Amino acid sequence: MSEREIQRLIINYLAALGIDAVHVPNGTHLAGDGKARAMQSNALKKAGVMPGFADLIVIDRRVRRVGFIEVKARKGTISLAQDAFADLATGVWCLPYAVVRSVDDTAAALAEWGWR
Repeated sequence: MSEREIQRLIINYLAALGIDAVHVPNGTHLAGDGKARAMQSNALKKAGVMPGFADLIVIDRRVRRVGFIEVKARKGTISLAQDAFADLATGVWCLPYAVVRSVDDTAAALAEWGWR
């Protein structure tokens, strides 16, 4: 199953629990040669793109809390930028963060966070 398919299942699961999930399309594919891609990348960063930002911002409607979920396919790995974002989310912002590969992983993360 692809990361996109897993993410859709997770979003549906969260919605059933009353948790909103907002996808952050940070993994933009840039066009052109190296110079053009560098210019596009610089413009995106100025517009607020943050390398490694989690795939989903999750917002619990019941008690107004926020967390982050990084969705990976079964064999997907975390990049250095994603690892740095995880440290920022948990260490600086003190917000929950999880890497998940399935709806079951998501349920476990929510339980660990004390959300359900």
